[in-house]
Formats: sequence, C-alpha cells, structure tokens
Amino acid sequence: MELSILITSLPTPFEESLRTLVQAGFRHVDLIGKTERTDREREALADSGLIVDCVALGRDLPAGSALDAEDLACRRRAVEGVQKQITDAAQLGARVAYVIPCKTADSLPAFTDSCKVLAEYAQGRMIQLCIEHFPGSALPTASGTLDWLRAQGLEDMNLLLDLGHCLISKEDPCQVTANAGDRLGYVQLDDNDGVGDVHWSLLTGALTEAKLREFLQYLRDSSYRAGVALELNPALKEPLRNIVQSKKIVEEMISGLTGRHA
Repeated sequence: MELSILITSLPTPFEESLRTLVQAGFRHVDLIGKTERTDREREALADSGLIVDCVALGRDLPAGSALDAEDLACRRRAVEGVQKQITDAAQLGARVAYVIPCKTADSLPAFTDSCKVLAEYAQGRMIQLCIEHFPGSALPTASGTLDWLRAQGLEDMNLLLDLGHCLISKEDPCQVTANAGDRLGYVQLDDNDGVGDVHWSLLTGALTEAKLREFLQYLRDSSYRAGVALELNPALKEPLRNIVQSKKIVEEMISGLTGRHA
C-alpha cells in the first residue's frame, strides 16, 4: 500500500508540482486525464521518475458533450473524449482510471450506457475503470454505487472508495470494503467536517486516528492490493504542509500495521 497523491492537491503548474512531490518523498502520483498531453508534460513526468497509479477521467470534454447526455451524438462525443483520456492513462502506465457519477437519477440510464462502453474500452488497454461514489450526485453512497454496478452488470467496472465521502454519507469504510470484495478498485484518503466535501488534510476534521488506523488495517487484512492515494484541497492554507503531514500519518500507520488477523 505505497501512497500516491492526486497532482491537483498542489496549486502549482504541472512540472513544478512533480518536482515538489518528488522532494516530498513521493514515488507515485495520480493525474488528470487528457485527450492530448503535451510532450513537455510527458518528458517532465519521465524525468521525475514518478509512477502513475491512477488517472481521473471526464474533465475538459468537448463543449456540449456529457457522458449522461440525452442526445446520443452529444453522449458519443463525450465517450470518445474519455476514450482518448483512457488511452493517455495507458500510455503513462496507469493501472486505474475513474469517472464520477452524473448528477441526477434521471440521467443514470444514459450514463450507464456510456460506462458500459468505457469499461470495455479500458479493459482492452489493461486499465481498471472505477467509479467514485460522490455526495450530491445520482450515486451519493458507496453501498448504493456497488448496488448500481451489480444491477447494471458492469462486471468490468469497480468502486473507487473515497474515505472523505464515507464521512459525509456516514458509511463505515471497513464495511464498504467487505461489501465490495474484489470490486474495490482504488482508495482515496481525505478528511472533512462530515458535511462538506472540502478535502482537508487527514485528522483535521471528522476523521479520527482510530478510524483511519482501523480502515488501513482492514485493507491490509483484506484481499485489496490496489493503490491508496491522498486527494487534498490545493486552496487551503499551506497545501504542501498539509500533504507532508498527511503522508507522514499514513506511512507511519501503515508501517505499524500487524499481519493478517487469524
């Protein structure tokens, strides 16, 4: 469970953020998917030596397009854009990529159709496609998102568990992990006040040391072998300090975990 971090946790330009993360001791990084990534970014990433674990999909799509668009042509343009982002992720060596849900339940049928196409496309490029449960969306809870995946027969798509989102939906992340089984595809760590999705540094809000340690221990004891990443708010005061403190908390907890329970 070596720790990664979403690059947008820093407010600085791409190349500078890579250098900062290396200096902070990271060896893994998560990126934002792009339909066209510049050679300069690719070279900076290669020079950094950072390993790309996961890529966030669905941003900066063509105007008027959306994965949940009712209009088929608009939806097709969005799918094609995300497919390019999946190709970008595969070229960077990422193992996982993820989308976030549509906003309303009325849009779920169209969104589901898009996900079926994208999951198959990702599988063909050795990428595990995940969906993140998201407060305020059509899939606000982890348990509901798992139910949706199973009901829709999305066998090639897994759950991205966001610990901060579990604080908001009042779900036990250990129970979510147990319920997900081998459908748990990735984990993100952040904190908040239990109400807003503010992505504070760890142990500065509703997340307690005991709860975080319990969750990391449960992951260690489970069959989960994918990544764990920080996703923090770059707009907060002293973002680098927040990152370094959260990194230290997680790594010290992981190093102190016991082996699999009998």
